[in-house]
Amino acid sequence: MATAPTNISPSDIPPPSFPVLVSMFSTQAAVALGMIPHPMTQKHSIELPLAKHFIGMLTVLEEKTEGNLNPEEKTFLERSLHQLRVAFLEAERKAK
Repeated sequence: MATAPTNISPSDIPPPSFPVLVSMFSTQAAVALGMIPHPMTQKHSIELPLAKHFIGMLTVLEEKTEGNLNPEEKTFLERSLHQLRVAFLEAERKAK
């Protein structure tokens, strides 16, 4: 299914990089945890299974890149995962 072209300039798109990849998954998890509003609806909602999926994707990334990241990349991924795991546990606790 084709979509209409957008007005996004190539200069608006960050170059592919490890931090951008981590940020993409982290943002999706944050939306699913209700930490930031959904970009389409501007509403906060909690979708724990979806949040768990994106945290799991970051965990796979962490496992598969072990020993291949520079210190800044490793720290960024570890901190992102820690923040999301804590937020997940808090959201899960509130849901019960």
